Amino acid sequence: MDGLDFVFLRGVTKQSKDAFERSRQIMDLQQQFYQKLQKTKRSAMQFILVDNLFIHPTLTAARAAKLLQVTPRAAQNNINKLIDEGILTEVTGASRYRVYIVSRFWTSSINPCF
Repeated sequence: MDGLDFVFLRGVTKQSKDAFERSRQIMDLQQQFYQKLQKTKRSAMQFILVDNLFIHPTLTAARAAKLLQVTPRAAQNNINKLIDEGILTEVTGASRYRVYIVSRFWTSSINPCF
């Protein structure tokens, strides 16, 4: 094996370790969210929304309503509970068509995953 092969393999190894660490951090984050919701005895709907955040890190009330198969008002109530728990943050500042993301408090330790 020549020097270039070694450099390439070292790079692949480093990237693999980094990907493994990030995936571990994401799984830890999901567990933190679950524990936070379990402590406050939240409904299964908030757990469904949390799971969805690891597929789509942004959320709207319309998507939540469709995902939960509830009215937009019920979806917004569930979003509000996640905001109260510090899991979601509203980012548009608008009164309609709001977009929510995973709160910075939680994502700062796994930058730049979200």
